[in-house]
Amino acid sequence: MQQLILHRRESGLNEEDKKNRALELYNSLEGGKFNFLHGWVELRDQEKWISQRERPLEVVDLVEDRGSKRTKNDGSGQYTSSSSNTNTSTPELTSTARPMGRKASKDKGKQKSISTNSIDRIEEAMKEQFNLDAEKIEAMNKYTEAIKERERKKEEREKMKDQLKKEELAIRLMEMDPSTMTD
Repeated sequence: MQQLILHRRESGLNEEDKKNRALELYNSLEGGKFNFLHGWVELRDQEKWISQRERPLEVVDLVEDRGSKRTKNDGSGQYTSSSSNTNTSTPELTSTARPMGRKASKDKGKQKSISTNSIDRIEEAMKEQFNLDAEKIEAMNKYTEAIKERERKKEEREKMKDQLKKEELAIRLMEMDPSTMTD
C-alpha cells in the first residue's frame, strides 16, 4: 500500500502524510483498519522485508490478491471467474541477502548435531574395529606360539626316540658275547 503512495511522488508530502494516505488506501481496499502498524514500523527496514517493499505494486494486484470473484476479460468484455483468469504473471523479486528464518536456522542446527552424531558413530565404529583387530592379532600370536610349542615338543620326542634307539643299541652291544664274534 505504501508503495503506491511512495511511487506517486507528490510534492509537499512528508513521511507521516504518506503513511496516513497508505492507511486510508488500505481502509478503502480492505474495508477495515490496519491493525499491525506497530509491527510494520519495526520490520519495514529489515532485509527480509526490503525486497518486498521494492517490488512494484499496483492497485490491480491488490484487487486480484483479495480474490475477487469475477474479473473482466481483456478482449471480449465478458466476465470470467478468477479461477480461470490467465493473468498469473508475478513481478520478479530482487534477490538480496536475507537473514535465515527460524525454521531454517533450527534445521541447520539439527544438521550440525546429526553430523556430530555421525562423526561420533564413525569414531566408535573405528574404535570397535581397532579392538577387533587387536584381538585378532593377539589370537594370531597365540596360535603362532601354540604351533611353535607343538613343533618344539615334536622335536623333543624325536630326540628322545633317537636317544632311546642309541641306548637300546648300546644295551644289545653289551649283551653280546665277544667270544662268538669273528673277524
